[in-house]
Amino acid sequence: MTQLLSQAKQKNETMVKIVHGKGSEAILKTCVNGWLRQLPEVLAFCSAPPKDGGNGAVLVLLKKPKTDGE
Repeated sequence: MTQLLSQAKQKNETMVKIVHGKGSEAILKTCVNGWLRQLPEVLAFCSAPPKDGGNGAVLVLLKKPKTDGE
């Protein structure tokens, strides 16, 4: 996931989807959500809509990279 976020930052992307899958105890979902809460580059995240994976994926909104003029 660190590599995914680094690549998104390099490409100036502001949204990524992380697929953690569905499981009876949602262990990966819990870990991913806890990890995302700690990252300063993450503005917000939520479960994906059904067409994009539903509860088996999370959409992550990233801060826009600062430009030289900001």
